[in-house]
Amino acid sequence: MFLYLTSTGFENQQVANHFKKMITKKEVGDVSFLVISVQDDQSDVIYLQKTKDEINRLGFIDIDVFELKDKPFIPTKQYDVIYVCGGNTFVYLDRIRKTGLDKFIIDSAKSDKSIYVGVSAGSIIVGPDIAIAGWGSEGDPNDIGLQNLSGLGLIDFVVFPHYRDDLKIEVDSFKDKFDYPVYELTDEQALSLDFSGVNVFKNINTKVILDVVNNEDEVIGQASREEVHRDGLLHREIHIYFVTLNRQIIFQHRAKNKETYPDLLDATVGGHVEIGDSYLDTAIKEAAEETGLKIDSQKLILINKTINQSVDKITGKINNAIRTSYLFIFNGDVDDLKIEPGQALGFELWSMDRLVNISNTDSQRFIPYILDFSRKELINFFDQYVPKNN
Repeated sequence: MFLYLTSTGFENQQVANHFKKMITKKEVGDVSFLVISVQDDQSDVIYLQKTKDEINRLGFIDIDVFELKDKPFIPTKQYDVIYVCGGNTFVYLDRIRKTGLDKFIIDSAKSDKSIYVGVSAGSIIVGPDIAIAGWGSEGDPNDIGLQNLSGLGLIDFVVFPHYRDDLKIEVDSFKDKFDYPVYELTDEQALSLDFSGVNVFKNINTKVILDVVNNEDEVIGQASREEVHRDGLLHREIHIYFVTLNRQIIFQHRAKNKETYPDLLDATVGGHVEIGDSYLDTAIKEAAEETGLKIDSQKLILINKTINQSVDKITGKINNAIRTSYLFIFNGDVDDLKIEPGQALGFELWSMDRLVNISNTDSQRFIPYILDFSRKELINFFDQYVPKNN
């Protein structure tokens, strides 16, 4: 059985894509989901619909829902994916036991029949116990007075979901009290685990593993995205700049919670090249995810391929990348571009003349190397492909 443990399920597009690409082995139309969810109030109903929409967005359509309440769970088929939603961990564990789902989940694990996806509470309950669920300033209240905190025991460590740097002291104090390992998961991470028997693991990987390369773009190793930016490891990236026939560039406004360069203007599309992907394949995939457009590869104009290093002065993260940049002539309406939820705030149109004569105040709104690239490199291709008489 595979386990895919997350903080926010498939809300994060990279976590979702990683699941689809690295975990599922069948055609998406043939994959069956059992979604397990508490449905006590309207917010639970809204959350469940959001979950189903995120699963559907990946192309999965065979979805059964089991409402955790008093009714015992009677399986009618074997599911490819068992998806346990988030909520109050104490309530989830209590009801999973009372409905008999605990036995079904454990049996599915032992027989290697299903992929288990945990979301927050769903990630915690598979550990040795759920004590961490009530720990710290943001812990779940144990309002039901659950006494037996033993988890399902599918793993021999516990997960701390929704981790942020300001929670480090709380997590460290938990580690000091308990003997088992604790793995912190941010909202942009997941743990994928593949094991042949309970507690016998072959690997534990963070969400996105990237190729580390040398200056000749030869692969010399792999590292997680977090390690890449923490240690300044050379990796692969793509950028696409959408330009209009009116000689305007479309910049993406990054979300305020981004790991690097939050709340700043970026290339229209950008992304890491994951293991096994080419620069061009990544460009097409990221364009679809970040703008909703399916771009013909022949319409992507290569600008250049360069080694770039920059340091985010706010977060201290290092971006050391071989970056392939493309130009795309966009003849649509910027308002029709799809904004990727949680990753961007929107798109902005800027004329080249405005960029060339940008004020000091406006320049602070850009990632520095994006502004520099646009004014010094992009302008040459701009004049070639979008002449002023257009």
